[in-house]
Amino acid sequence: MEKDKLIKTFDEEISSGISAIQNVEINTDAYGKAVDNIAVLTEKTIKLKELEVKQMQLEMEKSRHDEELRIERMRAEAEIDKQQAETKSRKWDKWIDRGIKILEIGVPVVTVIWGTHYTFKYESEGYMPTTLLGKGFVNKLLPKK
Repeated sequence: MEKDKLIKTFDEEISSGISAIQNVEINTDAYGKAVDNIAVLTEKTIKLKELEVKQMQLEMEKSRHDEELRIERMRAEAEIDKQQAETKSRKWDKWIDRGIKILEIGVPVVTVIWGTHYTFKYESEGYMPTTLLGKGFVNKLLPKK
């Protein structure tokens, strides 16, 4: 804001100096001082405008950097979410695999225990209180001679 006011003031001074210099003779000291003053004001105006441009460039660079950081943060958050989902999926996969392994071991063990139990019952009582499938299983275990 202050730079704008200062640049505007310098521009007005340069304009008034140029209009005032038109009435002065060219080869006089007053003309030389007026031209020097106008040159100094013009240089200062140019420097202020350069500073303003540099400040705008810095602001644009900062906003670009902030945008890059925001994008990088979003990518990192997406990667973390993806890793968490994969970890959660892996945990479920582990539980399912464990359940299948338990069933792979448990079903044959339970079947053997059940068959053995009824085999002993068959030997002690002489009859088989089971279905045709169970009778076939026992007959395979204990073939009759």
